Amino acid sequence: MKKRFHFPNKFQNLKKYRHIAAGTLCLVLAAVLLWSQLGGILQAEASEKIYYDGTDAIWKAGSAKVTSMNGELTESVKVSDYTLYTNGTSKKPTVDTAGGANPRISDAYVEDAELSLELQAGAQNQVTSYALSLNNRRLTTAGMVCTEAENGTYYVLVTDSSAPDSFKDFKKEVKDIYQAGLAADSTVTVSTQMLMTTENQGGLAFNRAIQSYMQTKGAQLYKSGDRIPLYTAEGRPVVRIDMLSVSQLDFALKGKYVGFFTFRADYDAVVSASHSYALRNTAPTAESPTAVLESGTALNGSGTVTISPDDRVKTISSRSVDSMTAGTWQYVLSDEQITDFSTITWKVWDKKTPVDLEKKKYLYLRVIPRNDSGTLLYLTSDPAEYVLSYLTEEPQAATASASGDQVTLTTAQKDGRIFYTTDKTDIIFTKVTGTTLSDNLNSQAASYDGGLLTYSEKKYLRVNGLWYQCSASTEYYRAGTALDLPYNNKLCAELRTKVVAEGYLPQQESTVHRYQKLNTPSAVLESGGSPGSNTDPADRIVRVRVTNPYASSNAYHEPYGKAVAKAAVQTYFSETRIENPDSITGWENLSKLPADLPEKDGYYYLRLKASDEAVGGFTGTYLDSAVQEYRISYLTETWPEDALTITVIPGTAVTEEGKNGTGTFELKVPEDIRNTVLLYSLTEDITPERVDDGDIRTALNGAVSGRTAVQTEYQNRRYARANGIWYDCGPASAVLAYTGEVQLDDSKALAAGMTIRVMMMADNYTGSVKKEKTVQSLDAPEITLESGKAAETDKISQDDRILSLDTPYGSGTDLYKSCQGLELQYYLTDRNTSAVSEGLWKTWDGKMVGVNRNAYLYVRAMAPQDSGYLSSAPRKVKLSYLTEEPGGIEAKAYVDGKEVEGGVDFGDQIELIELKAVEGNQALIFYTTDGSQPTFTRPELTTSQKDELESRLSGVMGSVSWDGKVYVKVNGLWYECGAQTILYNSTTRIQVDESIYAENYLVINALGIVEGKTIGTADRFSYAFYLREQVKTPTASVADGETVQIGDLVNLLGDGENIRIYYTTNGSAPVVELVDGKITLGEGTKEFSGTPIQISTDFAEYGSTVTITAVACKFRLYGEDYARVMRDSELARFTYKVGAQAAVEPVTSVPATDADNRTVVKPGSKIRLYSGTEKAVIFYTLDGSEPAFNETTLEPSSGTLKYNSSEAITVPPITDSSVITITAVAWCEGLASSNISRLIFQYPGAVSAPYATPAAGAVTENTQVTLKTATEGAVIYYTTDGTDPTEKSNVYDSSNPFVITKDTTIKALAIKDKMESEIMTFTYRVSTKLSVPTASIDSGSVVASGTVVGLTADSGATIRYTVDGSDPKKSGNQKVLIGSSVIISGSPGDVITVRTYASKSGFSDSEVGYYSYSISGYEGGIFADRETGSTVKNGDVIRLNTDVSNAKIYYTTDGSTPTESSHAGSSVTIQGNPGEKITVKAIAVASGTNKAVSAATFVYTILDKLAAPTASVPTGAVFTKKSAVELTAETGSIYYTTDGSVPTTASSLYKDGIVISSAVTVKAIAVADKYEQSDVSTFTYDFANQVEAPQTSYASGELDMGTVVEFTCGTEGASIYYRTDGADPDLKDTSGLELYTGPITINKAVTFKILAVKNEMQDSKVVTVGYTVREPVLNENQEEETGLIQEDGSGRLKSRRSFSDTQSGPSYTGTVLRNAVYGIVVAAEENVLPENVQLDVKQVQTSDAAERMVKQLVSESYGIVESYDVTLLVNGEAVQPEGTIEIGLPIPASCENSLIQVAYVTEDGSVELYDTRRSGGTAYIKTSHLSVYAITAPTEFPEETADFPWMLVGYGGAVALTALGIWLLYRAGKKKREGGKTDE
Repeated sequence: MKKRFHFPNKFQNLKKYRHIAAGTLCLVLAAVLLWSQLGGILQAEASEKIYYDGTDAIWKAGSAKVTSMNGELTESVKVSDYTLYTNGTSKKPTVDTAGGANPRISDAYVEDAELSLELQAGAQNQVTSYALSLNNRRLTTAGMVCTEAENGTYYVLVTDSSAPDSFKDFKKEVKDIYQAGLAADSTVTVSTQMLMTTENQGGLAFNRAIQSYMQTKGAQLYKSGDRIPLYTAEGRPVVRIDMLSVSQLDFALKGKYVGFFTFRADYDAVVSASHSYALRNTAPTAESPTAVLESGTALNGSGTVTISPDDRVKTISSRSVDSMTAGTWQYVLSDEQITDFSTITWKVWDKKTPVDLEKKKYLYLRVIPRNDSGTLLYLTSDPAEYVLSYLTEEPQAATASASGDQVTLTTAQKDGRIFYTTDKTDIIFTKVTGTTLSDNLNSQAASYDGGLLTYSEKKYLRVNGLWYQCSASTEYYRAGTALDLPYNNKLCAELRTKVVAEGYLPQQESTVHRYQKLNTPSAVLESGGSPGSNTDPADRIVRVRVTNPYASSNAYHEPYGKAVAKAAVQTYFSETRIENPDSITGWENLSKLPADLPEKDGYYYLRLKASDEAVGGFTGTYLDSAVQEYRISYLTETWPEDALTITVIPGTAVTEEGKNGTGTFELKVPEDIRNTVLLYSLTEDITPERVDDGDIRTALNGAVSGRTAVQTEYQNRRYARANGIWYDCGPASAVLAYTGEVQLDDSKALAAGMTIRVMMMADNYTGSVKKEKTVQSLDAPEITLESGKAAETDKISQDDRILSLDTPYGSGTDLYKSCQGLELQYYLTDRNTSAVSEGLWKTWDGKMVGVNRNAYLYVRAMAPQDSGYLSSAPRKVKLSYLTEEPGGIEAKAYVDGKEVEGGVDFGDQIELIELKAVEGNQALIFYTTDGSQPTFTRPELTTSQKDELESRLSGVMGSVSWDGKVYVKVNGLWYECGAQTILYNSTTRIQVDESIYAENYLVINALGIVEGKTIGTADRFSYAFYLREQVKTPTASVADGETVQIGDLVNLLGDGENIRIYYTTNGSAPVVELVDGKITLGEGTKEFSGTPIQISTDFAEYGSTVTITAVACKFRLYGEDYARVMRDSELARFTYKVGAQAAVEPVTSVPATDADNRTVVKPGSKIRLYSGTEKAVIFYTLDGSEPAFNETTLEPSSGTLKYNSSEAITVPPITDSSVITITAVAWCEGLASSNISRLIFQYPGAVSAPYATPAAGAVTENTQVTLKTATEGAVIYYTTDGTDPTEKSNVYDSSNPFVITKDTTIKALAIKDKMESEIMTFTYRVSTKLSVPTASIDSGSVVASGTVVGLTADSGATIRYTVDGSDPKKSGNQKVLIGSSVIISGSPGDVITVRTYASKSGFSDSEVGYYSYSISGYEGGIFADRETGSTVKNGDVIRLNTDVSNAKIYYTTDGSTPTESSHAGSSVTIQGNPGEKITVKAIAVASGTNKAVSAATFVYTILDKLAAPTASVPTGAVFTKKSAVELTAETGSIYYTTDGSVPTTASSLYKDGIVISSAVTVKAIAVADKYEQSDVSTFTYDFANQVEAPQTSYASGELDMGTVVEFTCGTEGASIYYRTDGADPDLKDTSGLELYTGPITINKAVTFKILAVKNEMQDSKVVTVGYTVREPVLNENQEEETGLIQEDGSGRLKSRRSFSDTQSGPSYTGTVLRNAVYGIVVAAEENVLPENVQLDVKQVQTSDAAERMVKQLVSESYGIVESYDVTLLVNGEAVQPEGTIEIGLPIPASCENSLIQVAYVTEDGSVELYDTRRSGGTAYIKTSHLSVYAITAPTEFPEETADFPWMLVGYGGAVALTALGIWLLYRAGKKKREGGKTDE
């Protein structure tokens, strides 16, 4: 507790501080008075204050007392503003302050509402005086101290308007809590009336009690501006906000006694003020929702609603809400009634999905309106309750009644509707759940009649207002309708029904109605048939047959049989047919069998009458059978005229001479004659006789089955039966049965004439038919070719044609004359066939027919039917063709007689030279220059035309020009040359001129024609038109980089005649193309006409840059088309800086003034303004704001004045400010406005008020503000928190100006010599910061050179940028450009960095943006995966690529310039004719730009396609020994595979025959330069089995000397051969080849290569085994000395004697393989290595990459010293181990003293080190993989140096440092002791 009496040690200090105390007391009292005069204090109710009451012991504590105190300490509350936040907006509510401290706040708001108060609260000291006494002696007052230790406002949300004030018990409860916390022996005095105590806690004595109280009340601390929710978390509305503002005070009254000592009465006290705010929400509550169910039932009232359990809520609405979308709709489903909704969870309806009611009894709905801005606000509605009940009863089922084959349905259910199926499927009603479907069905409801509604091919019904989808087979039954019974194949019918009715649930289970109709009976006659037409009248019915449709295992089989047995068989006969047998009434029961048939022709009816008696095992009803009808008639049929015909067919068997033909004959019978017997004879007549012998008939009937007409052989006789009657037709050897086509193979008899005799009998016909025919055979025709060559013996051209076919008889012979209609026919094919199908023959019409490279020609003479002649046998002629092609053509280009390579230019010559020319048979060379192939077509020449050509030709071959065409004769045939095919003249050669210029390429296709050789394919020679000279780059009259002004002129200059210059001004490259011979310019490209280019605002901006890009071209006009004659010049880019617009001179004044030395002006004096620009108009302000005016009307804006030079500016009277600020700007037409001038003048005065530079107002971010005063020596004090500055405030430091980064208010006061200036307030608003300009193309993108990147900034902002990476904000940067279009130019691969920012008057500059772009490495930004100028195949896909980022590729294939409407994509399919040139042009349009800078061009030539290779052995052949198959192709190389894979050019190249040694599939392709690859040829060959591989008694490895080795073979009879010289065994090379005859003794290292052979089988695989010999050990007692490994620092061992093995040899002993050549060891456990495995080792060289990796992994001194490829072989095939093995590598002698490590080296050069064990000079590792392994060891050794004694030096240094440390500690202690004495 603080002492109340203070007696200072030195009383003279009291005098020193008395003036300060008195001044402080005065300031306190003045502050109290000032506070009492402040307005807006809220007079709070229930306020707790501190006041004087003499009865309160608090004032009398101790011997000293407070005897009086005038005034009080109270809590003051002031609310200056109310803000209501709701529905996303803020507003000022209506506040009724008539209630004093409890104002009423009213307005409309919703559940998200919050209230904010601008509230100021704090203690108010209104004490004016007080009196103190000590021992009843009055003390002199010495001042009062009242300090706020803590203040705060607390609030409670009240939801019950009748509740009392929340803080009503504040004083009592806080005092109780406080006193309860005091110690029992506490001497603290507590006021009985106030919250006041003598305990001194700095004013916070009651703080714990206050916090405890507030926590109990649930009160929240409120800070001015906080938002208070007007709805609780449970959603209850707040009706009142109770607040309590509390200040905790440190309060003291001081007194003085006789100037001797001071007295201080010290207290901790609390003052408070209670204030409440009643709330009234004027927003109406939304009306509770109603609902409409899917059934249409409306939920909008009280009472229980009965509905279907399938019903759902479809819509929810409220009259308070305009539409369903204007709020949130919520629902709750419950089995119990809900009374308290605060604890439930509402579900939100998504306004489209119907709500499933889940059979719940109660449905609750409410709506939370969506209150849009500007609309009437609604509160959440009250919950609406709806009580539901559900249908549970089903309607009565349907019954069925059958009559005949029909059934009718009925139901006893009132208004019941019946639905049924007839396919045995259940009727399924599926509730429709889709809202759209339901709405669509409701829209069709007008036409719904209660049955089925078909919609979108599905069926629906409606009941209880709901739609159900029915199963597909469901039908609606209309009352009284008779339904046809839906019988199945067993005549069983089943109907299933369901009934629906309104007010009932749809019937759940289907009712089944089943009926079984008996099968129709059939009558069986004695003849085995049934009654019918052609029936024998004596026949009788012997049995009535009824088929049981059910299998014996079926449950219905037995009941069905019983039903048939109980049924009656009934018959009826009528001479006329009864249309409806069901109408017969006179049925008679068939009482016994057999039964006679009716005597007359007529109709016989038969049926089964079902019994009414029930049959067990069948739940249904049996019905009468259908009626069987028989039409009975007797035989009356007679034979037709064409009942039998004989057709003779010539044979198709081919002969070499076409003579002595054979053939076949066939018999034809009309289709309506059935059950026939056909017999024939080539030697005698056929005469049938009836068989009367009954035994024979019985035997014949037993020998054949059935009753139809038939023939058979019995006892060497031929018998036939028809209509059940048997006939004897003659000897079986002469009379034969006709079963199909009969071969006529007696060629001699045919040549002389042969007679054919036939006979036919048939059921239903009487008697027989007999026919005969005689025929004679013919010979094949002769062949004449157009070339005159013999088709049978000469080699002919593939273009040869058949000139004529001639009969060998001559047209004048009797045979030729008698054979009318004789046709000569031919067939051309590649097939060597033994017979030609009839449909393949073509009739010779007298016109020539081309042989077309067909391998075979077949001809014959075809005689017509019934001519009496038989067509000739086909004659086969094998055609041989010329296959050898002439030698190729070589082309050479010449310039001025000198040979050149590469491109050609106008004036060059091209020479064509025949390769492999033969003396006396030189080729005629033909060529084309348009890219097409030379063409030679066979003309249709008349005889006279041919004679004319022959008369002009000298020799057998040559060229003739006649009638405007060129013809050539070769191989006896005439050809007409194509229009573009030119005969080469070796004298003049080919002249390169504009006549053959096309698309920058010249393609010459040339071929030679030689007699006796084929017309081959042309050789292609492609020359780029290389314009050797280039136009010089144009220049400009204004140099690049110069500064120009708007209106300046720029001339473009070209060097040379007829030079045309094209340019752009938008930064892109000029595009100048020739399209169809016309000059076409790209977008933005213009031709320079000679008139200078004027720099204008059309393409330039003040202060920005402008680029003119130019190119020079030279063209020549050929006819109406232009062509380039020189290459276009390089691009010239001229980039100019455009000067800034001239500005008006700034405003100055008279008198002049400046910021540092302000001019003093007197009120009433004149200030004149001037601008150095003539006719300038001046605008100004006097309030510090920037002047604003309309530049069109020159009218000033509000607050701005227009300067009148005749009146000047009159200095206004002095106000609160000590300065006058004139802010002025000058304007003049055609110039930019001047900079703002701020002219500050000082009023005369004592201490000049501070002024700020710049003046207050809007400034940009980071603006520096300085404060100054005109009074020299005055100190400036300031604040930035809004309080007034005093001498205790911060002192302004002129070296540290203010930096404005946010809205700031500076208050400043100047003081000098106790004189104060007025307080100046400078408020700065930081201008809105501009956004960083954005680029149209993303940073980091690749762009084509010349791409224009657009920059976008905030509206009205100026964009400044650099393209060299420099800072555009740096002062004095000369590289800064202005504008929104940046041209990205540079060399391929360059990286261009754009740095940019935006600026705008009245706004803060943006941050600097960085955009980096890489220049594309390709012209136009596009490259292709196939080089331009290359040849491609038809259908090849060219992949276009672009390195331009986010670019789309557009292309054309017709040479036109692409646009964005062209094909898009990167895959271009080449399509065209062989030899055609395809020009692909492509552009890359990057995202962020609307055009491409230039197009890329790629030219490709389509190859001719080769024919597929052929083989010398046809596919399918089987080989028994090694043989070679030869492949041939028309030209080029052949690539093939033998594994069935498709060959490529990476496959084997065919050189010699392919050796076939096993079953194989050969696939081959032909490939040649300038040709498209051929299709794949496939040849499949089989091969005999292979001899098994030989076996050895020992696997490869180390053997004891003298070991005997045996070779065996599993193939019986095989011979074994071997070699030991390393060569593979070959029976053709017997030198060194040994026949194995018995065991072989091994006494030295040897390698065997072994082969097993057997006749007619493939040789075995060669088996290789190698053995090394283990020599006897002479001395087994020598051991190496054991010791430690010592290194010398380089990896080398110091002494070999110090190293020894821990073990000897490999770790595994199951299988050990050794290589005798390199000493490699591979060891493994049993079964890890396969049987018959061999070790194969090759020494290899590793890559440099592996060497480098060893140095990285081990040491720089290490390297690879030896490396081996270690492989395991089984039968010559490489295998891997099946587990872990150990590999031993011999350590080189040079490394025996070194630390070595074994490494695994992969194919890519990477290295993996292994743990290495040494043993016996071998390095061992363990692995599971065989590959390349290497020994690594030191390869570089450092020089050895003597060891330096570092340890000795270290010990010496440590001792010295210890001694020094002890000495220093001693000195420090001594000095401390000495210093202590001195101090004393």
